[in-house]
Amino acid sequence: MKYKNPTKGVVNLHLVGVGGTGSILAHHIVRLDLAMKALGHPGFNINLWDPDVVEAHNIGRQMFTLAEVGANKAEALALKLRNHYCINIQPHASGYTRVDTNQWTRHPDLLIGCVDTRKARRELYGTGVWAFDCGNTANTGQVLMQHPSCPDTFAEFPGLTKGQEDATPTCSLAESLGRQELYINSMVATTCSQMLWQAFRHGGLDYRGAFINLKNNIEIKTLS
Repeated sequence: MKYKNPTKGVVNLHLVGVGGTGSILAHHIVRLDLAMKALGHPGFNINLWDPDVVEAHNIGRQMFTLAEVGANKAEALALKLRNHYCINIQPHASGYTRVDTNQWTRHPDLLIGCVDTRKARRELYGTGVWAFDCGNTANTGQVLMQHPSCPDTFAEFPGLTKGQEDATPTCSLAESLGRQELYINSMVATTCSQMLWQAFRHGGLDYRGAFINLKNNIEIKTLS
């Protein structure tokens, strides 16, 4: 089945969560925006959402520097991307909300979630919105698409929104790496980026998700 790109014109894109996966994916989205504009597409209005601040243990695993410690993640990342690529990006130093007086955020065409709790995932996705959900464990990850013609992803995979949260705090980069492979976030972000490229450059996707496994080798399986 071909899942067609349901958007027309300028795309109001919302990336929610710009930590391990989201901070990498934000750079890929900017590259996608520039590539599509070069091909004649009108491009994206990019919104970044995250209430968290940059902490010292984020450096090395997320796309932040020591100079940004203490800054809001969405604001720091938007400033960096604006300066590097000379494009307009709107940061939001809060959790995602569907109701906003700002025209940028009133009508999301594409919602991408890189949240790290089941509660946040439950609250994020509404009905009728084209969306991608990115998530990972220590050495596995998934990118799953919600689409008007797709089955309900969260009914199909209830573990994404139900179950006990892992609330263990992380205090250092070494501790983070003891719980998670260094490049699992990069693999998830790249997989989502390829799906977005396929959807926008070639008009749609022949699959609606991908599962990544880095436990013993590099394995990617698609969900049709």
